[in-house]
Amino acid sequence: MKFMKMHGLGNDFVLFDSISYDVDIPPHLINHICDRHYGIGSDGVILLERSDKADFSMRFFNPDGSEAEMCGNGIRCLVKYVFDRRYTDKINIDIETKAGIKKTRVHLKDGIVSKVTVNMGRATFKADEIPVIGFEDEVVDRQLKIGTDELTFTALSVGNPHCVIFVDEMKPEFFRKIAPKIEHYKIFPNRTNVEFVKIMNREEIKVFVWERGAGETLSSGTCSTSAVAASIKTKRVFKNVNAVLPGGTIHFELDEDKNIYMTAGAEEVFSGSLSESWLLSQYERD
Repeated sequence: MKFMKMHGLGNDFVLFDSISYDVDIPPHLINHICDRHYGIGSDGVILLERSDKADFSMRFFNPDGSEAEMCGNGIRCLVKYVFDRRYTDKINIDIETKAGIKKTRVHLKDGIVSKVTVNMGRATFKADEIPVIGFEDEVVDRQLKIGTDELTFTALSVGNPHCVIFVDEMKPEFFRKIAPKIEHYKIFPNRTNVEFVKIMNREEIKVFVWERGAGETLSSGTCSTSAVAASIKTKRVFKNVNAVLPGGTIHFELDEDKNIYMTAGAEEVFSGSLSESWLLSQYERD
């Protein structure tokens, strides 16, 4: 059970390499691995696998053990991992995910990966494709009432569901109170990620993210992609945008076919292995 601890702008992961080692991670173990007090600590677990459809395959698990369709920061970490270990010498690397095959491009500095560009694909705002219950056609600037709080939201999917709320002022306490309620709100049958977005200017936005199954994180690739997509859709920004998150800045570009390209870095922190005694103790806890 060897692992690599990595992060993308403070969004941290534990990566297991099933290409080089035999990896068996029971679903119940994910939560213990992500525990910041009793485990390694992370915002999720990445499993690198072989693929017969692309260069490599990525599976991603939230801290609560649920498997997500995609992880934007995670895929950059995985691409850095495979290139820096010379599993491939390709500059353009295709990764199979549950949200489809994602095309990536590495940017090198002194022969190692410094940044990764990911084609995040097209965003869809259609209710049945997100999905969102109780709406027809596109869910853009719609009204949402949770308790006594009334919000204007835009829902979309970039492979996983998102709820974007534009605000004039970032209020962390309110965000932390309302975001988990939105994540589990009845109109989102698969739950949803939540983003609060403040427009700084036509080329920059500020984003707070609440990830489905993980909670508040310092950054998120899919969440920032959705924040940018919603900002472009509602004509609040241009097509080249920087998303500023607590963990750092991600650059985005929209092409003529409405594909969204995300570029940012990824870092290796440390490697290690799970001890047999720790693994046994987690089974005893369960």
